Amino acid sequence: MSTLKHNQDLMIRLVAAQNHEANINQDICTFCAFFDTREELERHVEHYEERAANYVPLKKRRRA
Repeated sequence: MSTLKHNQDLMIRLVAAQNHEANINQDICTFCAFFDTREELERHVEHYEERAANYVPLKKRRRA
């Protein structure tokens, strides 16, 4: 059973995280095929959502 296929809400969140500038060079969707439970998938999605939430574009980063 495909966990992602049966959890449409997580699929929508995953695609949004995948398309965020912070995750531009990360293939986060393919890896989801290996998850067996909703909890594993949700943890994966939350990781990339957090990464996107904490992202600072290069132009706004300060040099030390």
